Amino acid sequence: MISFRLTEEEHERFRQLCFTHGLRSVSELARVAMNQYFEQPARISQDAVESRVVELENRLRLLSIEIQKISSHTNLRPFPVRRFSTT
Repeated sequence: MISFRLTEEEHERFRQLCFTHGLRSVSELARVAMNQYFEQPARISQDAVESRVVELENRLRLLSIEIQKISSHTNLRPFPVRRFSTT
């Protein structure tokens, strides 16, 4: 058994939801809601994904600038890219 506290306003709102959806009690509403929550895969909104990608791109850009600064101060040159023939 799981129990949790509700304000009077929350309890009344949940009772109204029960009536609207044909559920017998707030307990049944909580049980149905929890089952639906765990049956559905986690969904991330497209906006959240795009926002995170933009944030990561900005961080990579800043990291690249910092690496360039360090390289210029230490006179380091990037390693040459070796190309291997497949023949």
